[in-house]
Amino acid sequence: MKKTINPLVSVDWSHGYDNVSDSVYNRGRVCFDLEAVQSGMIKEVGANRLGLLMVLISCMDEEGKAFPSQRHLAEVTGQSVNTVNKLINELLEVEINGQRLLRRELVGNGTRKRSLYYVTGGEVSNSEEAEVLPTEAETVAPEDKKPMNSKDYAFYFCELYEKEYGQGYAINYGRDIKMIKNKLIPAFDEETLLKVIEVSIKKYKSSWGNDKYPLPTIPMLATWVANKAYGEIQQDEANTKKQAEREKVAIEQDDSDKFLDMFVEEETSNE
Repeated sequence: MKKTINPLVSVDWSHGYDNVSDSVYNRGRVCFDLEAVQSGMIKEVGANRLGLLMVLISCMDEEGKAFPSQRHLAEVTGQSVNTVNKLINELLEVEINGQRLLRRELVGNGTRKRSLYYVTGGEVSNSEEAEVLPTEAETVAPEDKKPMNSKDYAFYFCELYEKEYGQGYAINYGRDIKMIKNKLIPAFDEETLLKVIEVSIKKYKSSWGNDKYPLPTIPMLATWVANKAYGEIQQDEANTKKQAEREKVAIEQDDSDKFLDMFVEEETSNE
C-alpha cells in the first residue's frame, strides 16, 4: 500500500466568475501542515526564510512557477533587496527529509537571464518517498535549455513593467497567455520577441500612450504595440548599420589621406 503524502506547504486554487467585473478569476491560498509546524518546521527553516518562502509561493501560478522581482519581494516582506537576495540563496540550500524547499532556474539569453522559482509544482512533501528536486546545476545546463513559452513571455513583460513603472501588472491568464501564444509567438522568434517586449515597455508612454490608455497591456502588445516596437527595432538596426558603414568609409578615407600625405612627403624629400 502506497504511503499517503501530506504536503508541508501547498497552494489551494479556486476558479470562479465575477459578475461585477464580468471576468473569470483564479485565486490561491497558501496552506501549511499543522503537524509539520508543531514538529519544528519553522525552527528548521527559519522565520525570516519561511516568510519569504510564503511570498514566493503566493506568486506562483498553477504550474508551481513564480517570477517575482527581488524589489517586489523586498516591498512585500519589508526587507531590503540585499536581505532578500541573501535569504533566497539560503532557501535554495534548505532541505527537509532530503528534499529542497525551493528550486531556481535561470532562463533567457545573455544579459536578459532572469530567475524562475519552483516549489514542487505547488507543494513540498514531508514524505521520504517524495521526489527529490534536482539542483540548480542540473536544471540550467545549456543543452537542456527549453524554448520560452507563453507564460515565460508574460512574466518577462511583468518584470520589465514593474521596473519601468514602479507597479505590478496583473496577468489575466485566460486572455493574456492565449493572446501571446496565438499572436506573438508565431510572429517573432524568441530573441526578437524579447526585444519587442523591452522596447514596448520603454517607449510606450513617450511614443504611443495617451490619457485613456497611459500604460501598456499584454492585449495591446499582442494587437498593435508589438508592430510599433518592431518598427522601432528595425529602424534602430538600419541606423546602426548606416553609422557603421559611414565609420568604415571614414576610416578608409582617413587611411587613404594618410597614405597620400606620406607619398607627397616622400616626393618632396626626393626633390
